[in-house]
Amino acid sequence: MDGLFAKGSLDLGFRAFRLSSSNFKIWEAEKASTEAGQLAEQLRLYADNVDHERTPMDILYELILKAGLPLSARVEQIEVGGSPVSAIADGQLLICLENPITQAALRGMMAKAPQQILCLDAAFRGNDPLKTNTVLEARSHGITFRTV
Repeated sequence: MDGLFAKGSLDLGFRAFRLSSSNFKIWEAEKASTEAGQLAEQLRLYADNVDHERTPMDILYELILKAGLPLSARVEQIEVGGSPVSAIADGQLLICLENPITQAALRGMMAKAPQQILCLDAAFRGNDPLKTNTVLEARSHGITFRTV
């Protein structure tokens, strides 16, 4: 994610966006196989739901919209627990696109007390206990934690 924002680039305070399809693969249940083996394979292929032809910037701005914030919200790059994190709207929303994600990054984001934290589901690499514990810990701090 080093190339998310080029160092030394000139920021003139103007962003232009073009409407495109989602950066995430969309599951279409009506097209899913009813045969167990084929369904299992389809689910495996959708476990990593990010379109790898898209840039981290594309994904970041889609997530900002999905979180209910405007595209004009201030975006700042910070480091939390050794991972790059995007702080949106003065830290109201924290987005970490690291894959895999670490417990240090997750706890560090919670320590910043945002309203919301978003991470990639695939970043947990099947570690359901870490994801469940993160959801519960965030909830205990009044933080909405979601994965996409």
